[in-house]
Amino acid sequence: MKSRGFTLIEIIIAFVILAVLATVIFGVFRTFDESQALSRDVSNVVSIVERARQLTLFSKDSSKYGVHFASDEVVLFKGGSYYSSNPDNIVTKLHSKIFIQDINLNGGVSDLVFERLSGETEQNGTITLQSKTDSSKTKTLTIEKTGLVRWFFQKPKGIEALHPHLFV
Repeated sequence: MKSRGFTLIEIIIAFVILAVLATVIFGVFRTFDESQALSRDVSNVVSIVERARQLTLFSKDSSKYGVHFASDEVVLFKGGSYYSSNPDNIVTKLHSKIFIQDINLNGGVSDLVFERLSGETEQNGTITLQSKTDSSKTKTLTIEKTGLVRWFFQKPKGIEALHPHLFV
């Protein structure tokens, strides 16, 4: 006599396979989401720094503009100094999975102010953003004395030996 249907063992094996696949897929999407959040936040920070420099060069309201960096936010401000109570400040929060890991500006400050007419800054240096859950995922922005911004990925150690053409 032939039996129709599935045995209990077959059903359990199918559920185990589905659970393993779901775990792998979830991990891949979580990593992708975190990488995207880091890239978005870096782009946002670069845009804010460039916007402050442009506003200064255009002499909007005959004023300088600057950017204040905190661990979880970036603030575009008007004037030569940052005041947290200024209602004109434009605050941009970083993604909940990302933080500013290092602020290394000239003079040990956390504010970047641009000079009118030239767009230069005395607070040149670097800002490093990092994933909260994976410390190997970082991106560093370099703010030149000219006020221009460069950014790059933190390359993993030893990768240049495997792919030297990527880091010329």
